[in-house]
Order: sequence, then structure tokens, then C-alpha cells
Amino acid sequence: MRLRRMTIDDIGRGLELCRAAGWNQTERDWRHFIEQTRAGCLVEEVDGKVVGTSATLDYGDEFAWVAMVLVDPGMRGQGVGTRLLNESIRLLEGRKSIRLDATPAGERVYRPLGFREEFALARYERPAGASEAAACAPVADADWPRILAMDRQAFGAGRERMLRWLAQGAPDLAMATGDAYCFGRHGHRFDHIGPIIARSAESAWRLLAAAMARCTRETVVDAPAQHEEALAGFGFRKQRPFLRMSLGEPPVFDASLNYAITGPEFA
Repeated sequence: MRLRRMTIDDIGRGLELCRAAGWNQTERDWRHFIEQTRAGCLVEEVDGKVVGTSATLDYGDEFAWVAMVLVDPGMRGQGVGTRLLNESIRLLEGRKSIRLDATPAGERVYRPLGFREEFALARYERPAGASEAAACAPVADADWPRILAMDRQAFGAGRERMLRWLAQGAPDLAMATGDAYCFGRHGHRFDHIGPIIARSAESAWRLLAAAMARCTRETVVDAPAQHEEALAGFGFRKQRPFLRMSLGEPPVFDASLNYAITGPEFA
């Protein structure tokens, strides 16, 4: 077995592991992970074949993110994921905080390592189907200063590169009102709406409805658990829970502004 840095040449194998797990990521997503991170993404090889991956995302000096811990089904239970996770944490030493979104099974792994709970999330899904809503204005150049200032308050760090990457990949889902904004992605299996950042629930749900009207496939939203009732009103049902966890000093942010996150792999 050998741990090494992931490269662009490994994306094909990363996608195979995503498909085996039923995950939604695309080649464009993997390229973003590999190209933007200082710490790097990792793979583990056995006899020259990649059997596991992990990714890190840098959000300046405030915190870093760990995601995309994937293991070949035939290699599960042999410590591959644990080695990838521990090495990712080692690569991120010196950050104020290391964060991730944990499944219930993952939570049992992360707590002994020192990760602590921040807040509860869940994935909500809606079957493919026609939806109608009033259109919202697309994100314009003039919106970016306001979006970036509000996003730092809501997220706890700067993520301009991420937001512009989302807007470039799915411009139809990049929308803004005077006190809110929304982005999204068109993944391999379903359309993913988020983040949605808003100063009022009215604006948040207006953007969600407008984004839903532009999605033709199954649609997914990852959102703080307190929004479950509102999402049910849009036809979403809870698929599975997550828990936002952090190791070190949690960042300071305004949780009330967050109506949907980008996704557990992006924060």
C-alpha cells in the first residue's frame, strides 16, 4: 500500500469510486479539488491501483475542509479510509480549524480524533418534476461585492473562488435578490441547489423556488435541520442526516444566514 498525492491523471479512477458509492461528483468537481488546494488531495494505491481517495479544501487561514474519503468496495474494512483521513489531517496541521460534515457512522470515527459538533444538517431530495416559480435576477458583476461581504459573514471565511466556480459551472442557478443569493451545481445524478444565503426566509425560499424551476432532474438540498418543515412544503423529503464538526477553533459565522450549504464535500 502507498499513499501519494492525487493528480489529474487519477480523476478517472476517482469517478469510478464515486459511481460505486452512488455519489454525484463530476470530472469538473474533481479538478476543482485537485487544482485549488494547498495541502493536496490523496490516493492510496495497492499494487499500483487506486483503492481510496481523500480531498482537502483551503478557505484561507480560517479553516480547511476534509472531504471525498472514498474506498473501493472490495477494500473496505482494511483501514484505507482511516489512513487517508489521518494523513489529510496531518497535511492540514497549523490551520485554526479543520472541518467536515459527518454521517452518523463517520461521527463515531471523528469524535475520538477530537472533532466536536457545530450544528445538525440533513440532505433533502425532491423527485424530478415540473416546477413553476417567478424568476429571480441572475448574479451580475455589480452583485459580487455585496455577495462576498455577506458570504464571509455567513460562512466564516472567504470563498470567492468557490462561488465564482459555481456560477461559471451552473449560471442558470446563480441568482440574487437585494438581501440573498443562491448558487448550485448540475451533478452526475441530480441537480444540487446551494448555497442559499439570505437575510430573510422569504428571500431564501423565493430563490429556492426559482432554482427548482430551472432543474429538470431529481433535486437535492443540503440544509440546516431547522429548515426541514419549510423544505417539506416544497416537496423535499429527508434522505439522511449530517453533522457539521470541527477540530480546533471553530470559525465565527452567522448561522442564521445559512438556508442551504454547498454540499458536504464543499462545506
